[in-house]
Amino acid sequence: MIFLSAWEHKKHEDITYHGNASILIISDSLSKLNEGEWKNIDKSGMLIKEFLEMKNVKIDTFSVVPDDIYEIRKWVLFQVDKQIGFLVLSGGTGFSKRDVTPEAVKPLLDVEVPGFGEEFRRISISNIGVRGMLSRAFAGIIKNTVLIALPGSPNGVRDGLKLFFPVLGHLSYLRK
Repeated sequence: MIFLSAWEHKKHEDITYHGNASILIISDSLSKLNEGEWKNIDKSGMLIKEFLEMKNVKIDTFSVVPDDIYEIRKWVLFQVDKQIGFLVLSGGTGFSKRDVTPEAVKPLLDVEVPGFGEEFRRISISNIGVRGMLSRAFAGIIKNTVLIALPGSPNGVRDGLKLFFPVLGHLSYLRK
């Protein structure tokens, strides 16, 4: 068996993400508004956009769809077919009857990143208490596209992006 030297291991940890991204906001109420209206209201989507721009990630698409399994799947698969490297979804990861993001996307995943959801819930519990365990945030990979599904709250988006972005480059590198 061949082991990576410490230098080679460190080199793989420091891979920066240089691909493109698309953002999807999942919301029944925002999907009824025109683009100018929902972009002025949706704080989480704007946080995602600002974060990615700060990291020099080119944003290909910034969209909103209702909490509908088939609309979410259609959008995700279209982005994967376009070979977008990173998809950020916000909304629909709770437990209300309309929160269907995990049901829509998880069956599409080639591989899930279970550590993300576990760590995200741990951070959420430390921030907001035991209600944090109710998040169904997750991450995974479909073909060569890395995907993260975050809550619709600005604090959840902020925590999730800060947690996940440092490993995005590594995951993207491994899928090539």
